[in-house]
Amino acid sequence: MGTPYIRAMTTIDVLHDELTKEREARKAMELCYDKVQSILDNRFQGHLVDRIRFHLRRHREVYLRKVRRLKLAEKQAEKDTEAQRRSLRVKKADELEREVLTLKRLLGQREEEIERLCKLVDRVIPDN
Repeated sequence: MGTPYIRAMTTIDVLHDELTKEREARKAMELCYDKVQSILDNRFQGHLVDRIRFHLRRHREVYLRKVRRLKLAEKQAEKDTEAQRRSLRVKKADELEREVLTLKRLLGQREEEIERLCKLVDRVIPDN
C-alpha cells in the first residue's frame, strides 16, 4: 500500500524540480528580453528601434520553438529508452519462464526416478 504512495510522492518531487527549473529559465529569458527592450527605449528612437524589436521578437519566437522541439525530442528519446528497457525486461522474463519450465520438468523427472527407486527398495526389503 505504501509503495504507490511513495512512487507518487517521488514523481511529484521530480516534477516539482523540473517545473522550478523551467520557471527559472523562463524568468531569466524574460528578464534578458525586458532589459534589451529597456535599453532600446533609452538609447534609440525611430525606425531602427522598430526593426530591432521586430528581429528580437522573431528570434525569441524561434528560440521558443527550438526549446519546444528539444523537449519533444527528449520525451521521444525517453519513450524509446523506456521501450528498449521494457523489451529487455520482457526478453529476460521470457528467458526466466523457459528456465523455470525446464527446471520443473527436470524436477518432475527426478521425482519419478525417486518414486521408482522407492518401489524397488520396497520390493527388495519387505515389511516385517
